[in-house]
Amino acid sequence: MLTHSPFLLTGTHHGRAFEADATYQADGHPKPVVVFVHGFKGFKDWGHFPLLADFFAERGFVFVKLNLSHNGIVVGGTGDLEDLDAFGRNNFSIELNDIGQVIDALFTPGATPIPAAEMDLSRLYLVGHSRGGGLVLLKAAEDRRVQAVATWAAIADIDQRWPQAVLDEWRRAGVLHVPNSRTGQQLPLHYQILEDYLANRPRLDIPHNVRRRVRQPLLVVHGDDDETVPLEAARTLHQAQARRRAADSAGRRPHVWRRAPLARNRVARARPHCGRAHRRVFPAPGVSTAVTAYLLLGGNLGERAALLHAAKAYLAAFAGEVLAASALYETAAWGREDQPNFLNQALALRTTLPPAALLEQCLAAELQAGRERRELWGSRTLDVDILMYGDEVIEQPGLSVPHSRLAERRFALVPLAEIAPHLRHPQLGLSVAELLAQCPDPLPVQLWPGNN
Repeated sequence: MLTHSPFLLTGTHHGRAFEADATYQADGHPKPVVVFVHGFKGFKDWGHFPLLADFFAERGFVFVKLNLSHNGIVVGGTGDLEDLDAFGRNNFSIELNDIGQVIDALFTPGATPIPAAEMDLSRLYLVGHSRGGGLVLLKAAEDRRVQAVATWAAIADIDQRWPQAVLDEWRRAGVLHVPNSRTGQQLPLHYQILEDYLANRPRLDIPHNVRRRVRQPLLVVHGDDDETVPLEAARTLHQAQARRRAADSAGRRPHVWRRAPLARNRVARARPHCGRAHRRVFPAPGVSTAVTAYLLLGGNLGERAALLHAAKAYLAAFAGEVLAASALYETAAWGREDQPNFLNQALALRTTLPPAALLEQCLAAELQAGRERRELWGSRTLDVDILMYGDEVIEQPGLSVPHSRLAERRFALVPLAEIAPHLRHPQLGLSVAELLAQCPDPLPVQLWPGNN
């Protein structure tokens, strides 16, 4: 029978209470301890995490999971994200200190309900999911009590390299909102999270710390088709670890492996297989998985040009590198004539995001512009469509790529032809220029006079 022991801690740096719990078999024998850290917009009891705790406990571990103190969960509340003010005031230093406080409590007799006889703290391991994966790497870099680390779909860098326009607006407004597609909430990120990163960059630089300071065995696990964190992040971590090993072998900082409870220095790649996770362990190659996606921005409400410019800056910050942008084009509304003219612009975006994650960022850009979906083909502040994603053909709920109406929309083909006339439609076999030449759409598309 498994023992489930909840406990409460109060942050020594911020005074906010946060919950944790331990799952284990109470047999009086010392067991290795795993501390599990959830990701961005996550919490300790999200999805399958309780089942994960049972799985580890049944195999002879003490499994500890925590709610990071500022993740939006309220002690004694609904169990889901509800304190958005705390969420907005979270930062990476707070989260690292929370993890450190849990580790300190495990090493302090009586600070948790777990009997000391049940724990072998010489075998303390950290596991983190998504953003939590980046956090456990940083904590392992600064805490030698941690003996091994495993990351699952971990981020590889905190620095998002936001364009200056986004930083200026974020600084001016003091807050940036990101969507929670699961709940429909708009989650605030106060500018202080960036200030915290800049003030504590040596502590929070993941690639640097993996190269220079993570001495423990490391297992990196990542799904091929993860919808939030691209597989390239796993390769980045593996390459950082490989450079550290090269430095060790050159004799600069020799390391002696004392134990190897987890597979070392490999990327574990997970695929769905017959209803179960099939894992392959392989040295990550150095090739990039980035693709070029083609997007169409459009809007006919508000300061149209300014909203398109802000959307381009947002996508450059959160979705990839803008390789090319067309001029702005003006056209009458397609499908509905009783509304103002639209401005449209095509973008070529180099991205490592999977299609579903790119779509989520497109929807987030729309929400940032105040988009409200009230009627089909109605007026809007911003619309962001994925026209093509490399040469892939995708049909899934809410996403059809290439865009199903691309060939019949002159307002999309004209700006796209400006930046990619030879781009070939993977289903129709025609180039964009050829599609434009035979497009049946009668609506004229004109260069907007306000183009610089």
